[in-house]
Amino acid sequence: MLTYYGGTLYQPTDFKPYQTEKGEYPSLLVRLARQTSKAWLMQQNEWNLNVDNILNLLEFANNNALDKNKTWLQFDISKCLVSVGRHEEARQSALTVLRKKMSESWAWGALADTYTIEDPKAAISCYSKGIIEAHEPPFCIPMYFGLAKLFSSNNEFNLASASLSKLIEIYNANGWSLKPEHEELVQQPWFDASIIESINFDDELKTFANKSLQYATEKLEMAIGIVDSHHKSGKGFSIYFNFEKKVSARKSVFFGKNLPDVGTWVEVKLASDNGELEALEVHKIEKQTNEKVQSIEGSLKLNTKGFGFVEDAFIAPYLLYNFTDGEMIKAIKVWDKDPKKGTPSWRVIQITRS
Repeated sequence: MLTYYGGTLYQPTDFKPYQTEKGEYPSLLVRLARQTSKAWLMQQNEWNLNVDNILNLLEFANNNALDKNKTWLQFDISKCLVSVGRHEEARQSALTVLRKKMSESWAWGALADTYTIEDPKAAISCYSKGIIEAHEPPFCIPMYFGLAKLFSSNNEFNLASASLSKLIEIYNANGWSLKPEHEELVQQPWFDASIIESINFDDELKTFANKSLQYATEKLEMAIGIVDSHHKSGKGFSIYFNFEKKVSARKSVFFGKNLPDVGTWVEVKLASDNGELEALEVHKIEKQTNEKVQSIEGSLKLNTKGFGFVEDAFIAPYLLYNFTDGEMIKAIKVWDKDPKKGTPSWRVIQITRS
């Protein structure tokens, strides 16, 4: 009924999410689309319902629902496409999800699923990254299962056994019974439960995961920069590389998941797609030398309009709280574009008292 009648079933209120004390709750349209896709994934062999009918429903919800967060619809689209072997199409949806949810294990798992047939090494890297990013052990179950199948099909039975042992540990810790598909792997002649004691499987996973970012973008770049500001929302920060190159980054992509201090030097792995740059991973590094980034010391000159200067460097009002005119300060300045004039000039990103 949902797939046949489409948009004619809904009233205007069905497109709107519900507002609760804890935030936004999905609209009726989004919930029905997601429930339908989940049911179809479980029953597709019994149902006489083409995947395109399900995809049309999900796309209708994605295009018409007024929910702010519709990431899960893209996730469902990817899952449905993978189930019918349309891996390249699925990958585009999975990448849309991942670029918004880089620190979520299930997002990496979705991308891995699109590679299992044509590029097992890519799938292994993405499953491994998902396991490392997982917030709770149960989230790792599908990825350990995926690894066990991939390793065993490549005759890497030690790694397959270790993956399966990790999965079993999670089930045992929660008092759960293994699913039939897991039991089937346990019964394979190659499975050896003692292997997990003789290899450092966590290090193996980290090695695989280190290669995962290349699959999250068309082109991966490395760059060195300095954190020059925090977003007002507290959810991200800005990184200065040079006069013409700056990017914003979400807090979640910084190693440690907290906001790095302004003035911190960082190494950044950047996605470069269609000329657009996006920070995928950010690590703190030692202080670097750059002629466009300088440390200075001098007397603060305050303007009545709220801004200030030290030597020839402009200081924005938000940096000057509790500072007084004539005070000796230390500062870090960057050679940057004046947003009003469009010309280059020195801009202070951090000040402290001398």
